[in-house]
Amino acid sequence: MKCYSTNCKNDASASFSEKILDVNSTQNKWLTTEPVYKRVTLYYCHDCMQTVLGNLRGQKK
Repeated sequence: MKCYSTNCKNDASASFSEKILDVNSTQNKWLTTEPVYKRVTLYYCHDCMQTVLGNLRGQKK
């Protein structure tokens, strides 16, 4: 896998994986008991991962 960052061409060495709501799903209606989710995984190289983690730490202040 390649790093997700726009200007980076390095191989990825770490990843984030999250389930996000699929807003385009036809099954997501007001009366459904379980919304439909997609799993999204973002891959980063070591340097870009450090930048991402630094940004996340800064946002929690």
